Amino acid sequence: IQKILKKYKVQNTDIQTVIKQYKKYGNPNQLLVGNKIDIIIEEKSLINKNSIVKFSVPISKSTTILISKNDEDQILSEKIITKLYKRKVLAENIIRKNLYSSAVDAKINPNTIIEFARIYGFEIDFQRDIRKGDWFEIYYEKFIDDNEKVKDTGKIIYASMSVNNREINL
Repeated sequence: IQKILKKYKVQNTDIQTVIKQYKKYGNPNQLLVGNKIDIIIEEKSLINKNSIVKFSVPISKSTTILISKNDEDQILSEKIITKLYKRKVLAENIIRKNLYSSAVDAKINPNTIIEFARIYGFEIDFQRDIRKGDWFEIYYEKFIDDNEKVKDTGKIIYASMSVNNREINL
């Protein structure tokens, strides 16, 4: 956190406060390369030291640490927990090119596609057995937020696949 905020010329007092506030809900040492951080900074060109307005880090699919300034110019933190709703979804498609592209066309999350392939890994040789016109269906769980945005996928409840005129249900 310190390296990131120093790069944006944030005042040392703000940096230390952000770190202290972050530690209330998370471990700053667990921030890794590739983590997405939303930062809003107020430029103060006269003193050449900027001030933090917002520092927000998602720490899981449903939890975000938000550090921001209030109306009294105090930096405070809060843990925002997004309520997720479990939905059971049926997705199906006919294979035109390959299983993966047909599953993507059916709007199936990559994690679910991988799990589907793992389940069928002992039953089907995906290189040799699958033909154009074969089909699949997957009944699985997904978790959405209040805005209907998919935040995570759950387990596959049922899967069916027709390969070379042989239907395999798992």
